[in-house]
Amino acid sequence: MAVDLYIFAAGTALTGLKSSSKSQSLTKIISQEKNGITIVFGSVKGNSQTFAQLTYDKLSNELNRQVILQDLNDITDPEEFLQIQTKNQRILLIFISTYEDGTPPPSAKWFVLHLQEAATDFRVSKNELEKLTYAIFGCGNSLYNDNFNKLLLYDYDKVELANMNRLFYQPHQAGLSKVEAAADTLRFINPDVIIESYNMNITKVENFPLFMEKIRTGNKNNSGPVDLVLSCVDNFGARMTINTACNELDQTWMESGVSENAVSGHIQLIVPGKTACFACAPPLILASNIDESTLKREGVCAASLPTTMGIVAGFLVQNTLKYLLKFGRVSNYIGYNALDDYFLILTLKPNEDCDDSYCRKRQLEQQLNPIVIEENLQQTTTEVVHDSNEWGIELVSDSVDVPNENTIDRNRIQLASSSNGTVSLDQVKYQYVPKIKGDPQVDTSDNETSAASTTRDDDISLEDLMAKMKEM
Repeated sequence: MAVDLYIFAAGTALTGLKSSSKSQSLTKIISQEKNGITIVFGSVKGNSQTFAQLTYDKLSNELNRQVILQDLNDITDPEEFLQIQTKNQRILLIFISTYEDGTPPPSAKWFVLHLQEAATDFRVSKNELEKLTYAIFGCGNSLYNDNFNKLLLYDYDKVELANMNRLFYQPHQAGLSKVEAAADTLRFINPDVIIESYNMNITKVENFPLFMEKIRTGNKNNSGPVDLVLSCVDNFGARMTINTACNELDQTWMESGVSENAVSGHIQLIVPGKTACFACAPPLILASNIDESTLKREGVCAASLPTTMGIVAGFLVQNTLKYLLKFGRVSNYIGYNALDDYFLILTLKPNEDCDDSYCRKRQLEQQLNPIVIEENLQQTTTEVVHDSNEWGIELVSDSVDVPNENTIDRNRIQLASSSNGTVSLDQVKYQYVPKIKGDPQVDTSDNETSAASTTRDDDISLEDLMAKMKEM
């Protein structure tokens, strides 16, 4: 006989717990039929309880099996409880939320501790555990519930099989509206978030006023503007539409994208008037007069490497959290090259001659009333861990030292490497070679217009220099 055990846990709840005193009371016995399903939960804020209740309702309505919902508070003897599940060959679903540093809720501590001890304690029978089939799913925590109370989704495309490799859609959703499929999944993950989906093309003239109105009044209470607009579109027209709306409404937004070859991407924070808007610097594809419509083929995504898109999406979400929760430094622009694992971080200033009139208007407003993006950077002091250096480990700079009369080498530059010793770069020259007194190797033939054409005598007096200037 065996029991299928499914533990839905957030964080690392199953490690690092200390022993506690075992309760002497027996587990609350519930009459359980064979081959049924038992759902138990341990919750702090009620999220796991809500998720468990939804699962209970769905399974009770769709399966012809006994389904039991039980609080872990009622389980005072986990060993007895598991034995009952095994004896009746039941499927056991456990929903456990975590908080702070991954600590399980008080109601689940003893149960989790029992599972840990059962794996190592010789006094606990291993026969029952060997029969268990289990899986652990991370359900997240309440962070998004506290800070993301409402989502507005816009898209007019349908789910395709080509989307399966990088999005959370499933094959049976092919043909459905992307916003409808996404909304259904997100509501199941967190039913407390208000989700409004709009299956519409925002680039159409008839749809633009509604899009503008939702940005202006689409907060949780429909009484003010949204906190942030995220652009995850894949075409120039949609980006320009979002750019136009946000410039007109003075709405901060973040733009993201992956290149057509799927090996590079970027995210960009756009604050109207303070940073460059999307129209300030058009993408290279348009400057090259390439028809954007020719890049998309039916059934094939222009950028379909899930790793690159996952990395860029991670940067976008991280930057969003820092902006909304006001911690750390919010990045203005991050570029990623997957071929070289190279990251470009910079700030793009607005173009004074931008084609968007509202962008130019916001620039004038910014000059009169500068916008300051708050940063919450904690200054930390690193304490010395060891005073001794037994192995002679040294930290060296990876920058090029300024040459002096002892280290200058005109055919080679020695660069300090952070890995093992030095790395030589041939055929690297200084643009301007300093004059070193007494050094016969100085060759100024490459600098005829600068240092070589001018007398460089360190002993020349100020009077002689003024006299030479008068002769010119």
